[in-house]
Amino acid sequence: MGGAHRNTWEHVEGSVGEITELEHQGDTITHEIMARLHRTFVTPFDREDIAQLANVLDDVTDFIHAAADAMLVYKVGRPGQRARELADILVQA
Repeated sequence: MGGAHRNTWEHVEGSVGEITELEHQGDTITHEIMARLHRTFVTPFDREDIAQLANVLDDVTDFIHAAADAMLVYKVGRPGQRARELADILVQA
């Protein structure tokens, strides 16, 4: 997600749409990881660890998407400093 959306609050719908698209891309990646795990005999580290990591990362993207949707639905006003700091951390991650 681009920095322009984080610094201005006029493009909420566009930002939520972008987050939705990224969440769908994350779902696709998670499904591909799981499919490859089922096809691969030897993995670089424990199969269960790979699956757990993929699932946890998918959960994170789901939570980010849900929070973005809630901000749109509940017409949350301009985010405070803490919310902007959290958005910066998420973008860096």
